[in-house]
Amino acid sequence: MNATVTPNVQQVISASDDKTLKVWNLETGEFITTFTGESYISCCAVAPDRVTIVAG
Repeated sequence: MNATVTPNVQQVISASDDKTLKVWNLETGEFITTFTGESYISCCAVAPDRVTIVAG
């Protein structure tokens, strides 16, 4: 598993070998959403536009 914090330090995004990216509210720990890929996801980052999530 890999995780990254968004530039505004409000969310954390986790990448997992269960083929998901999960977004969490960093302050409250509240789950926000899940994105599902076609294979395991070993890393993630937020692009310079601060909106796009890049995963691989």
